[in-house]
Amino acid sequence: MHIFSKLGLDDNQSKEVKAIVFKMQKEMVQNKPMSRLPKIELREILGKDPVDVKVAETKQTDRVLENRSCHDTYSGNRGY
Repeated sequence: MHIFSKLGLDDNQSKEVKAIVFKMQKEMVQNKPMSRLPKIELREILGKDPVDVKVAETKQTDRVLENRSCHDTYSGNRGY
């Protein structure tokens, strides 16, 4: 990654930054499928005729909480 040389990082610093980047990329890939599931389930619920509004509202709440949980994980906010 040539950007590290542009930043003036030495070899040890470059290795540490690379390790952090790869760790975050792996975490993002692992969490991504879970964050899509509530959205797919909500679309499935909304596609039914008639739509059960209570179930749709519950699923939307689940989506919001899941998104908040993922955001807290990446932002370092653990809720305490």
